[in-house]
Amino acid sequence: MVKNLRKQESEQKIALFINFETARDLPTIEEIITRAKEFGKIISAKIYLEQEEMDNYRDMLTEISKLGIEPIVTVLAKDVRLVIDMLDAAYDPVIDAIIVSHNKESILPALLHAKSLKRLIIIAPGRIPKSFKTVTENVIEL
Repeated sequence: MVKNLRKQESEQKIALFINFETARDLPTIEEIITRAKEFGKIISAKIYLEQEEMDNYRDMLTEISKLGIEPIVTVLAKDVRLVIDMLDAAYDPVIDAIIVSHNKESILPALLHAKSLKRLIIIAPGRIPKSFKTVTENVIEL
């Protein structure tokens, strides 16, 4: 019997992590959610932004919250917070797959580690670093 039988995609539990800088408008965020749902049920969704971004996009944050996404506001280093939360999810036995919307190579070491523990998918608008394409199972460019 094979030990690591992967659940059907519709049964997979997804943790979604979005860098606000990568997806700065509501239609893009909605598209990320729609595409993420193709891989399973989203049980945790967070968007990361710095205090300065929150001040400029306060009204939009209310709409983002209505979509079921938890805003995580940091004073500095939102990428560090995103990576810590992503790695926590990688060790969570309930989570089957991690979906990240990000476009900076600075998180590559964390992506590599998360990939060793869970299915890893990147969904992002615009240019995605080539290195992301080598470490993830799926890369979806919007």
